[in-house]
Amino acid sequence: MHKLATKHWAENVADPTKNTKCRIDWVKSQCLEYFFKGGTEVYWDREINIKHKIATNQSVDGILTYQEHSDSEIINHEQAPSDKTGQPISGSKLICSDHESTEDKESDIRKESHDGNSSATSCCSKKFKTSRNTKFVQSNDGDMLDLIKSLDIETSKVKLLDVGSCYNPFGHVKYFEVTAIDLAPSCEEVLQCDFLSLQVGSNDVFSENRKQVVQLTTNSFDTIVFCLLLEYLPSPEQRYACCKKAYNLLKNGGLLLIITPDSKHVGANARFMKSWRHVMSNLGFMRIKYEKLPHAHCLAFRKCFYKEVATRWARLQKFTKDDELFRSETKIFIPQDFTAGIRDDNIDALSDDKITGVDVYNELPYT
Repeated sequence: MHKLATKHWAENVADPTKNTKCRIDWVKSQCLEYFFKGGTEVYWDREINIKHKIATNQSVDGILTYQEHSDSEIINHEQAPSDKTGQPISGSKLICSDHESTEDKESDIRKESHDGNSSATSCCSKKFKTSRNTKFVQSNDGDMLDLIKSLDIETSKVKLLDVGSCYNPFGHVKYFEVTAIDLAPSCEEVLQCDFLSLQVGSNDVFSENRKQVVQLTTNSFDTIVFCLLLEYLPSPEQRYACCKKAYNLLKNGGLLLIITPDSKHVGANARFMKSWRHVMSNLGFMRIKYEKLPHAHCLAFRKCFYKEVATRWARLQKFTKDDELFRSETKIFIPQDFTAGIRDDNIDALSDDKITGVDVYNELPYT
C-alpha cells in the first residue's frame, strides 16, 4: 500500500491528462478553509440560526444551508449560482474553491496575517458575508466564541487523527499535529491500533513500548480522517461503529473527513451517499461538503454543538418503508453489501461495467 500510494498514485496525480486529485491535498484544503479561513465561524453562525428556528418552530426556508442541499447538488465552483452582476450568491458555493491550490490558500492566509486582516474577512467568510450580517442569529456567548474562532496558521495546529494511515502522509504538514494509526503500520511513525477495539476514555493510553494505542481521550481531536477505510470493513455495523467512535473522539465543531472509492458517475450511487448522510445526521453530524472526484466520493461532516441541529435534516426526509438503505440508523451500507459473490467459473459473465470497476483499483489517484 505504501508503494502503491507514493509511486503509482503519485504518478497519476502528476499527469495532467488524467484529471485526478490528490486526497492529501483535498484533506488539507478542507482544514485550511474550515479552521484558518473563517469556516468555524460560518458554521457556528449557521448552527445557532437553525437552533433558534427549531426553538421557535420557524422554518429555515430561504436560508441556503449545506445540509439543505440534495445529494445531486452541483459541485464545481464555476457552476455556482450567481446574481445579476455575475457575483456568486452568498452561501451557494462550496467552502473550498477547487481551482485554488492548497499552496495558494496557505499563502493567502499568511498574507492576511501579515497585513493585519482578521481571518474572518478571508475567502471563506467573504462568501457568506451577506447572510452572516443579515440573516443569522449571532451568539453573545463569549466563552463559546473563543472555542469557534479561526486559528492562526503561523502559531496553531489542527489536532488530526488519521485512521488507517499506512505511512502517515499528513506528518509533514506543519499546521497538523498528527496521530497516525493503522492495523498494520508501514513505518515507525504510525502507531499500531485496531480502531474498532480502541477504547475512548479520559486520557490517552499506550503500550509499554509506545508503539500501540490502547485508548484515546474523548472530545480531543479537531479532525479525523477516514481515507479508504470504511469500504474495507465487512459489515454495515462495523462502519457505523467507526463513525460513532469518531464522533466521541471529536471536539464539538470538529470535522470527520471521509474519502471512499467510486469510479461511477455522481448519480450512480447517490442513494448510498444520501443514506450515509441520514445515518451521520442521526449521530450528530452535519454534512458541510460533498465532492465527487473521478474515482472517489469526498465528504466532510461537522460534529454539531447541538445534536438536534444535525438530526433535523434526517427528520425532514421521507423514505419508503421498504428501502433497506434507510431502514436502520445504525448501519452504513456500501454497494458491495448487495452484490452476490463472484465465482471463478462465471467470471466471463461479468458485465463490462463490473470489469471496469475492478480495473479501476489500478488507477486510484490519491497519494
